[in-house]
Amino acid sequence: MERGENYRDSDLVSIGFGRVLEKAVAIEEHKVTAVAEQMRELAEECNLEMSGFTDGEALKAWSIGQQKWKEAREEVLKWLPAS
Repeated sequence: MERGENYRDSDLVSIGFGRVLEKAVAIEEHKVTAVAEQMRELAEECNLEMSGFTDGEALKAWSIGQQKWKEAREEVLKWLPAS
């Protein structure tokens, strides 16, 4: 059995989407497409086909991640004493 044989295209897209979403706070917007390309290249090195994880999907994941981070930040700020 070759590496990656058990992964469907949709699984790999979900993995890429989730990874960008979870790391969005650390990725600058202008670098999102480069990050997605690096992920696709790494997948290819592992004999995985990740072309379904497009730059558009990466940007969507990044946008959602940024929004979630902003919401969490606003919530945490409520817990802090006023300065």
